[in-house]
Amino acid sequence: MHYKNGRQANEGDPVLLKDYTGKVITGTMHSLNPGSESCNASVAVVVPGGVNQFTCVTVGQCFYAEDAFNAIEADILPPPVADALPVAEEQSAQ
Repeated sequence: MHYKNGRQANEGDPVLLKDYTGKVITGTMHSLNPGSESCNASVAVVVPGGVNQFTCVTVGQCFYAEDAFNAIEADILPPPVADALPVAEEQSAQ
């Protein structure tokens, strides 16, 4: 079973997904059922007062949380530049 980007899914993984209304949900993957193509897992979501269980989640429509954040950062942040201190700051630092 694999996430949308191809990463292997494991129980306990932090995930991001959208519910049927399009709302973004964050939670923990559990109860994987490798025998099914769809509705093959559940996601536990911490909410005030307890935990909600989203059952009938299709793993292939979820993202591993760290992969999603890395993709977002790569898309919106400029690439890091080595030794990017301005000349004036470099001289005052010495």
